[in-house]
Amino acid sequence: MIDEAGPKTCVFFSGREIQGQVTNPGRTRLETGKAFLLGMTLRAQDLTDDERVSGELTIEANVCLDAVTACGPMWGTFVLENPAGKWLAAWIGRKTAGGSTIYAMGYGSGAYERLLANWTYTRQGQDPAYPIDIQGFIVLARSR
Repeated sequence: MIDEAGPKTCVFFSGREIQGQVTNPGRTRLETGKAFLLGMTLRAQDLTDDERVSGELTIEANVCLDAVTACGPMWGTFVLENPAGKWLAAWIGRKTAGGSTIYAMGYGSGAYERLLANWTYTRQGQDPAYPIDIQGFIVLARSR
C-alpha cells in the first residue's frame, strides 16, 4: 500500500472466520487423561477488511485436551487462498473453558510475495458455532 507518506510497513486488519466442513477427521487417541486429535483437516473462510487476507482456508489442526475439561493446547498449519495469491501459515493456540485463542504467522506468495502476516483468532465460549473474531497485521518482509 502506498500513499503520500511512502510505503506503509504495517497494515492492520480485522474480520471474522466462518468454519466449513471437516474434510479429514484425523486420528484420535486417549493417553493418561489426555485426548489427542491429530491431523484433522477442515475448510473455513476468512472475511476481513483487507482483501489480501480474505479467502478460503485449508486448515490442519492438532489438539491435546484434558479428557475431563476439554481444555489444552492446539497447533497446526493453514493455507489461505484467494484469486491474487496465497498465505502459508503456522499457528498455535489454547482452548479454555472461556473459549479459544490462536496466534498464526505466515508468508505470502503470488501478489503477496515479500509480505508477512500475523493473525489472532478469538472465540468466546467453547461452542464451535460461536463466531471467530480475527485481528492481525501485514508487514513488508525485509529484503536481503
